[in-house]
Amino acid sequence: SSGINAEYGDAEEALTELEDAVHASLLEGDSLPPEILEMVVFDWWTKSPFEETGFVLEGFPRTPQEATFMTDSGLFPDACLILEVEDEHVADRQLPGKLAKWKAKMARKAARRQRKLERRRVKREKERKKKVQEKFEELVAERNQRLEERRREKEEATKFGEVQESDGEESEEEPEIELKDVTISDEEEDEEE
Repeated sequence: SSGINAEYGDAEEALTELEDAVHASLLEGDSLPPEILEMVVFDWWTKSPFEETGFVLEGFPRTPQEATFMTDSGLFPDACLILEVEDEHVADRQLPGKLAKWKAKMARKAARRQRKLERRRVKREKERKKKVQEKFEELVAERNQRLEERRREKEEATKFGEVQESDGEESEEEPEIELKDVTISDEEEDEEE
């Protein structure tokens, strides 16, 4: 499989089946199976240029099984270095970088969450405005219908010679409907969702 080296951003070459198996074992923290150890370690010990120049096995053997494999196979290194470091020193060296990565990850996560909340808020606001506009249009339509009914009644009355008498309290024209600050309660929104 090919991919991008996350640490350096370089393109990786496609891994062979063997390399893929080693990579998977290392990621899972498992010891390498004997068949993989034979394929890899024997090549280093017996083939050029490793046999002539030597090599360093960093972090190997990691498990008792890997050490047993080496002794059973007669593979004995010329020298072994064991570095002992206080946990505190390792933490001092490793923690700042890991902490910075964690903080960056949490910041990205918080930003995504904030964008999602903002999208929801905008969507709710658009839906609220749409409901208000629909209600306004409904009220205007009802008003226009009432005015049209009154106009027809007046025309019919005039047509038949009947004149409606007004007592002064009712107006022939309905007042204009103005769209002001209309609020829809949360209960209405919850019912519709």
